[in-house]
Amino acid sequence: MATEWLRLGYMEQNTAVEIARIREMAANGQARAIRERARLSQADIAGDINVDSGTIARWEAGIRSPRGTAALRYGRLLQELSEVA
Repeated sequence: MATEWLRLGYMEQNTAVEIARIREMAANGQARAIRERARLSQADIAGDINVDSGTIARWEAGIRSPRGTAALRYGRLLQELSEVA
């Protein structure tokens, strides 16, 4: 989806790279590790980025990949958490 948005001109190149990094963090377990170090639940994260807690569970389990603005919000929150946890 990010590649298609980039092709259609809806997002900047650096945004596509950011989403790719966020997807890698979710896939390799780094996102979950950051969340757990911060002692936050999936519901805590979900509420902060305005998605369902099941979405976070599916991202962390590798069933789905973060997309669009939700992915960007997720990545930015993870970045902030990694700095404090």
